[in-house]
Order: sequence, then structure tokens, then C-alpha cells
Amino acid sequence: MGSFWQLSKFILLLELLYVIALPGYGHSDKENYKQWLDAGEYDKALGLALDSLELFPIDEISNEKAEVLKDLGYIYSALNNFAKSSDHILQAIEILNEFPGADLNLLALCHNNLAYAYDWMGYSNRCIDHYEKAFELWSNNYSDDYWNMATIFNNLRDAFVQYGDLKRGRYYMDKFAEYTDHAKQNLIEDELDLLDYDVRFLFSQVTFLSNIPEEKAVLQRWDELKVLYPTVKRSKLTGLEAYFLASLENIGFMYKTMGKYDLALSFYDEMKSYGAKDFFEMKMDANKAIVYYHDKQWHSSLSHCNKALRYFEKNKFGVSELVLKVLKAEMLFRTGEVDESKVLLADIYGLWTANPIGFSELRSLDILSLQGKNNIGYIDVLIKSANTIYEIGLLENDNSLIQIAYNFYTLASQTFEAFYLKGAYNPQLAQKQSQISDGLLTILTTNPNLIENGIMMGVNQIERNESQQFVKEFLSKNIQNLSGSFELIRQKNDLILTVKGLEDSGVEASEDLIMYRLLLDSIEDQIGKDGFMGYANDPLGFDISRIQQMLKANELVLKYYLTDKNGFLLGVEGEKIHLFHLGERDVILKEIFGLKEKLIDPKLDFKAESKVLFRRLIPDGMPILGKKLVIIPHAELSYIPFETLMDAESNHLLQTNPVSYSYSLKFFEYRNMREKKFDGDFLASYAPAYDGSGYSSIKNNRKEASLVGNILGGSVFLNTDATKKTFISNMTQFKIHHLALHAEQDDFSFENSALVFSGDEKLFFHELYNLHFPADLVVLSACNTGVGSLEPGLGLMGLGRALTYSGVGASVYSLWPVSDKETSVLMEYFYQYLKNGFPKDEALRLAKIDFVKHNSLKTHPYFWAGFVLNGDTSEVTEANFGYRPYLFAIFSAFVMFAVFWFWKKGVENRN
Repeated sequence: MGSFWQLSKFILLLELLYVIALPGYGHSDKENYKQWLDAGEYDKALGLALDSLELFPIDEISNEKAEVLKDLGYIYSALNNFAKSSDHILQAIEILNEFPGADLNLLALCHNNLAYAYDWMGYSNRCIDHYEKAFELWSNNYSDDYWNMATIFNNLRDAFVQYGDLKRGRYYMDKFAEYTDHAKQNLIEDELDLLDYDVRFLFSQVTFLSNIPEEKAVLQRWDELKVLYPTVKRSKLTGLEAYFLASLENIGFMYKTMGKYDLALSFYDEMKSYGAKDFFEMKMDANKAIVYYHDKQWHSSLSHCNKALRYFEKNKFGVSELVLKVLKAEMLFRTGEVDESKVLLADIYGLWTANPIGFSELRSLDILSLQGKNNIGYIDVLIKSANTIYEIGLLENDNSLIQIAYNFYTLASQTFEAFYLKGAYNPQLAQKQSQISDGLLTILTTNPNLIENGIMMGVNQIERNESQQFVKEFLSKNIQNLSGSFELIRQKNDLILTVKGLEDSGVEASEDLIMYRLLLDSIEDQIGKDGFMGYANDPLGFDISRIQQMLKANELVLKYYLTDKNGFLLGVEGEKIHLFHLGERDVILKEIFGLKEKLIDPKLDFKAESKVLFRRLIPDGMPILGKKLVIIPHAELSYIPFETLMDAESNHLLQTNPVSYSYSLKFFEYRNMREKKFDGDFLASYAPAYDGSGYSSIKNNRKEASLVGNILGGSVFLNTDATKKTFISNMTQFKIHHLALHAEQDDFSFENSALVFSGDEKLFFHELYNLHFPADLVVLSACNTGVGSLEPGLGLMGLGRALTYSGVGASVYSLWPVSDKETSVLMEYFYQYLKNGFPKDEALRLAKIDFVKHNSLKTHPYFWAGFVLNGDTSEVTEANFGYRPYLFAIFSAFVMFAVFWFWKKGVENRN
């Protein structure tokens, strides 16, 4: 758990003991080794089990052989040989997958045990998959096996909590709670079984809630659990005490993360009352060492670290020993024992690589020598090692140590890359990425010439580990949008919502749902065949040189990083890369929120804060003069429109530079690679009426929509014509979509944010990014459409981002509520400039300048700065606008005439 300690795998070992027993298949030697296995005599069991395995023909596939292989896997796990354990279990799985009469319970157990072995070996990215396979097998075929079901629920919860995916962890906890209601009804007549089940379920609740954390709920579940302890002691049920000890440890962890160190220590001390010894005594001291570390009590931390490490003189527990040793190495450095710290650091990597290594040899470590071990614990060991080596290098003024530290941060990043499943970021992943980025960027800014090509290599490594959530979907939609199959895409959009509607209604096996799913699959296949699949050879890779090659001479990309400690700026030009340290994160955040507060209130003077942030975010040496700026903000920087920043002469950035935004360097790259093949009608404008609905009317929205339609000669959908269905049907028909309507932001779950159409119909974020939307530009003139929840590794998850994920080339959205009257005026200027052929970023810049020029009482940024442009900045052309409908009509008439002529000739021939 946390940055130094994982959840107790001792509990997983107990869970394995519950599920290891299976019906025997009748083999005498097997019975012999089983006796020793049940007695915990693993060395004796191993020899007999190997003898038993040799009795089977090499090519035999059977349940009996698979069971012996499974048992050997368990024995090797118990003997801490997880490589051999996984090898034997994999053989068992291969046999069962091939054997027609496979025991599915045995197969589920093999997947469960293989996941356990992978977790111990550090392959966390593999273990989740096998736990989920075990869950599927048990839940589909043995749902009344309460112990196996409780085991797999606990294991899945533990795996996702360790990975940091609390959303998936909550999903399985909710499923566990539902299942528990059913299980307890069937166990009610057996008091001991019911007690056993209650303890395991409440422990799982305490563990999960401690990681969220939900303090009140945790203490409530703990009170329910500890009431059972006297009954457990009287019942003499074996192994259940461990659940109480692990629960106390988890509560202590919760208070440690909350900074309530005294409470954390009190719960760790309470472990003594529940009989903590051996393993749990080690855990108690290890956790105290961590608490004292966070409280900067170095000597106390070192003392408890030494106590905990005594356990490992006779026991090996995966990465746990390394985690404690790297903590001790830092404590030795903090207490002035630098040489001892170096010796211990070398010892850590000797243990990791199973090769004795000296401190000077640490510089030669590479990713291959780390043997592919990649869980959070191993990543943390690398980060902590790098931190300590870096500080020793500073203390001794030794650049060679700084180079070793850089190498360790790089190894941590490469290990993270292997660990990250390319899915949703979460707080734990975001924290590790932040720590790694901080280390790399700190060294690169303070020692720019120390590492050859260091900036380019460091940035590439950091960017490869940025959140990949939605990137594949975005790339897929851009590929499909290139195909030109816009009628198929329109059909696909309609089918996606139809299928979802049937699924949400609870219909799972209807003929209609099956038919629509098959039709959707067919359309997907057809789009894929028509698509330009050579769009990107390495969709999830990254190379900053590719960005440089696509930049025009007057373009400058400003990518910001806010790590857990510092702020950094990366400036990318065609011929040069710049890197700056901007200061401490806390100072930068104070300045961001200081300006934000002034921007959203027109009565407040913002100039002083604007100038301070300009100096901070655009340091001397960054060549912005005459440049088109692409801003890629990070985290809280997304709240600020950079156009409002003022230089020393009180000039807004608005006055000197066109500004646009992008969500990441990857999105910027993919959008610049996108070929423009979409040739739809020019513009559709939407303005629902909300009279009599649950939403207030927008006074000028219909006037605004009509005005926009008149300027560009587009189609206007007002009142009851501005429906969700019309909008979705029009997605593949128009280049520009202007939406003058309400938007709802759900700060708790960004996926439930929505656009509100006529009849209060909502198009949710999660629906929008699942659709295919090939428009060149979408303008959201509603309030707060760019603001949403700040998600780890992603940034602000507003509706503008959903448009990007759906395939839209560029979007205009707002960062705060603006009066609909001022919005209408600004939009009129913007569309006039678009009509005159200006690039989107320049059109929005000039529109804002015109607004300020013609509204002398509304020069405060509150009135004009809230709307920003994200994405492709090129002009929107009217290529075929004006005659395209007539060409279509002529072509249709020609086709009809040809069909009639061939039909007539056929009739004449038959006559």
C-alpha cells in the first residue's frame, strides 16, 4: 500500500489455502504428497509431487495431470520460487484449455494461482488478466461455491487497489456486496461458516474503503469486524486472526496518507493486542518506519526499519524487502551515514538481479538486467534509489552520480511503461509518473549538458508514459473519418445509441438487440476495410522529432508539466527545443488561482496577477515574438486562458500572438497528420427552446444561432427542431456545428456531463466520445463547456474534450459562465472572420480584439477571454459550398435515367 508498501500478500496466501483443495482423481503418489502439502512440509511434498508428475506420459492431457502441475505450482510458491510456480501452472492451464473434459473449477484455480505468482514476481500487469479469468469461470459455473467466490472477489479488489484503479476496485466491491447477501442467506444455518464469511467480507470492506479513503465508513466496518474477534477466538477457526491484523494495518495506512500520524501509529500499536508476531510484527514495524519517514523523524524511521528487516533474514517476501531497504538507504543518508547508504543501494540491486554488484556498477544497469519486474513496489524502489543517489551527488558535487540518478529515473520510467496497462490513469499511476517526470526534468534543467541528447530522450520517455486513455479511440476515429465512408459512420452512430438504449432498458437477449449488434459489427468491418490504416505505424509511441518536423517556421508549442514538486516548460520549435524550470508547484498553484479568481469577477482588477503569471509561465529566453502559440497546459493550468497574460508593457498575449490549445503532444501530432477529406455541407446551428422544461431559457440563443446561420449560409435548427436525434444524424453532414444550448457538468463523474437539447434530451460525455464525429469545427457557446473534473494524468474533463475523443478537428468551448448577450456578439465577430478565410485561431483572436474595441465598458477578460480554441487551427473552406447540392441532384437524375434506360432496353429485348 502507498508509495512504500503493498497490500499484504500474506492474506492472498491464506486465500489460496481456502481454494487449494479439490476432489482427488485417485493417484497413490499424489495422496502421499498431498499429506505433506496439507501439513506444510513443502520440501517433502515437492519431491513426491515431481515423482507423481513423471508417472504421466509427456503428451497426456487430463485433469489428473493438470492437478499435479497446479499443486507443484502451489508448492513452489510456498518455497518462494515463483518462476517455477508460474511455469508449472501455465502448463496446467495449457492442458485444461486443450482437454475437452476439463474441470473448470480446476482451471479457475489455476488462473487464480498464476495471478498470485505473477504478482509476487512483480508482473502486476499480467496478474489482473488471470484473476478476471478465474472470476469469469467461477461466477459462471460455480457461483454457489461461496469460499472460492469470496476469494476471487478479495483478490480482484486487492489487485486493482495495488494497481491504483479504485474505480474497478469499487466495481468488484459492489459485486461482492451483492453476492454476500445471497451467500449469507445460504450459510445462515452454519454459524461457523457464516462467521468465517462475515470476517472475510468485512475485512475486504475495510481494506477497500481505507484506500479511497472514507474514514467514517472504514471505522464503522472496523467496529462491526472487531465485535467478531472474541467469537473467532472461542471458535478456534484457524487463520482468521490475520484478517483483523491486516485491517488494523490498512486503517493505519489510511491515517498515514491523511497526514494524521499519531492516529496511524495508534492503530499500528493496536496490532499487538491482536497477537501480531513474525510477519505481522514485521509489518507493524515497517509501517511505523514509513510514518516516521513522512513525519521527518529520520532516526525513529531507521530504528523501525532495522527491526522490520530482521524478518527477512529467514524469509523472502518479493519486493517488500527491497522497499524496506531503499527506505533504510535514504534514512542512512539523512542521518549522515553516506557510505553505508551506498553499500546498501548496491545490495538492493544485487538482490533484484540475483548478481552481486558494487555501487560504481549501478551506472551499467539497464532495463534487461531488471528482468521485467514491474509492479508499483519495484517502480518505487527505482524512484527512491534515484532520489537518494541524486542527493548524494549534490552533496559530493559528483556529476557521475547525477548521471547514475538520471539512469535510474529512466529505468523507473521504462518499468512504468511496462506496468501501465494503457488504460485509465488513476491517482497512484499519476503520482508515480509525476515523481519520475520531476526527477528527469530537474536533472535536465539543472544539468542541461550532462546527458547527450538528454532533453530529447527524457521528453520522449515522459511522453510515452502520459495517459493513453482514449488515445486509441481518438486515433481509430480519425482513421475511420479519413475513409470517406460517412454514410456508414452515420449509420454506426445511430446503431451505437440504439444498442445502448436496449442495453440500458435491461434487455439482454432480445432478437432486436442481437440483430443490431450484428449489424453494428458488420458496419465496423466495412469502415475498417475502407479506412486508411496506414495513418500511424506506432499509434502509442512518441518521438519529439516528429513534432518538430511538422511545425511551420512561425509555430511554437508550449508544453507545461506540473509535477508533485515543480513546474516545467518545454518549448518546441522546428529547429530547437527549450526546457525551463518554472519554480515550485505550490507557488505556481497560488499564482494560478490568484489570477483565476480575478478573471471570473469583472469587478476585480487582474493586471498584477496577470503580469506575475506571465513572467512565471513565459520566461526570458522563450522566443514567442511573432509566433503562433499552441499551448498544452497541465493540471490546474487548464483553468487559465493564456491570452489574458500581460507582459511588462501591459500587452495581453491576445494582442501579440494567435493562441490555440491542445490536450497533449500526441493529440497535436495526430491532428496534424490528419488529411482533410470531409466534404460535408458547411454549417449547422442549433438552439433549443427550454420553455416549460426543467431548464431556464437562454435569452439570445435562437437569435445567435440564426445569426450564425445567416453569416455562413448554413442550416438552422431552432426550438423543437434542435433535437439530440437531429444533431447525431447531422454529425456526418456538416463541417461546422454551432451549439447554443445548455450544458451540464457532473463534477463527481465527468462521463455524466451532458449537452441538453430540445425536450430536455441529454447527450452525455460517454455517449459523445463513443460516437464518430468528423466535423472540422464544433463551437459550444454554452457556459462552462470546457470545465469539468480534474482527472489524474488527463486534466480537465469537459465536454470539449469529449468532442476531441469523438474525432472533431477543433472545438471552441468556455472556461467560465459568460452572458449570452456578450457570447452572441463575440460569436458574430468570430464567424465573420472565419467566412473571410482566416485560420481559426486568428479568427478567434481578432474577434476578441474587436469585442474589446467596440465595448469599452467590457474590456475585462471576464467578458471575452472565456472562450478558447482547442485543436486544428487551419481555415475552414467552403470548397463545394453553393453548388454541391445541385451537383448531387444532377448526378441523382443521371443515375435514375440510366436505370430507366437499362430497364427499358431489357423489356424490349424480352419482347
